[in-house]
Amino acid sequence: MKLRVKGNSIRLRLQQQELNDLLLNNKIVESTIINAFEVFSYELISGESFSVACITNILSIQIPSDILESWASGEEISIEQNWNNGTEQGLRILIEKDFACLTNRLNEDDSDAFPNPNKFC
Repeated sequence: MKLRVKGNSIRLRLQQQELNDLLLNNKIVESTIINAFEVFSYELISGESFSVACITNILSIQIPSDILESWASGEEISIEQNWNNGTEQGLRILIEKDFACLTNRLNEDDSDAFPNPNKFC
């Protein structure tokens, strides 16, 4: 699962196996070791409602399971939600299927990415 944070926007990209794991286990987690004493983790949870929280170095995003299942089995590319974080702007959450790149990039493994709809075979 890839994470991109920019301003008041959080974007997660899932590869095929990650989406399968989320559907099967209701949760996927990715972690980055900052140093010997700190780990930053982010998780995506299938649950009852939509929510966002960041507690003790863990960013947690929950999406309703019915929305997740519909998205996983359909042609939609993304799930988008504007989370009311108490500001006028809110927090934009975007969860996307991670498509294979159209050109090969060094150190990028697209073997489990979704087929790119813009690639002509």
